[in-house]
Amino acid sequence: MRIPPLILGFVILLSPGPALAQSSETVRRYDDGTRRLEAGDYAGAVAAYEEVLATGTASRALYYNMGIAQYRLDRLGQAVRYFEKVLAVEPGDRLAQHNLDIVRSKLTDRITRLPEPVWRRFGRFVVHTFGTSGLFSIGAAAWLALASIVALVVRRGRATDWMRRGILVSASVAVLFLGAAFIGSAVPPSGERSVVVAETATLASSAGSAEPVQELHEGTVVEVLETREGWARVRLLNGTTGWIDTAGLAPI
Repeated sequence: MRIPPLILGFVILLSPGPALAQSSETVRRYDDGTRRLEAGDYAGAVAAYEEVLATGTASRALYYNMGIAQYRLDRLGQAVRYFEKVLAVEPGDRLAQHNLDIVRSKLTDRITRLPEPVWRRFGRFVVHTFGTSGLFSIGAAAWLALASIVALVVRRGRATDWMRRGILVSASVAVLFLGAAFIGSAVPPSGERSVVVAETATLASSAGSAEPVQELHEGTVVEVLETREGWARVRLLNGTTGWIDTAGLAPI
């Protein structure tokens, strides 16, 4: 008999979960949570896992099993949160992604991600690869090479072919990398991601405003841009921005 995908996806991880170079008490709590999860005591499992998390312990297995327990309790927002945490630790985790897709299929909100320009994706890749300090170092080195070649040309009174090529290449590299370093440092970094864990949350036009922009539902992932007196300015996947009461959010 073919196992339904819903049952296939939610497999409890029985292997040592939290990188358990922790105290024996932490291991005991984790094992207790897993036993409760297997027995169907999902509330007890969540309570035990929360005790483990409170010690600062984190791992793929802990997040994964917490996601299962939260889903079984019909806490879709928390389930999304913990499966997303798994993918933050193991981006290629197919089982976690499969389970996350199951949870998302039950969410009320269907928000399409705003297409990102190719140049922005490339720019983020470059900054992530080299870092702004690395970009600046390469650009500065190219600038020094340019200055050295120009000084040599002035001293000799003429430029050879290799000097002209050197000036062109070093000037291009200096402008490209110094410009990228400047843009990378000037553009504010992306905010932290959070998920709506309240049944509903109002996206308001300003902090504390009664003027709604949109109503959001449990499980919607947002990017937190800033916080202010119990309110968070967030951006949705489609680019819409607004303010949400932080009581209805949980960080991923």
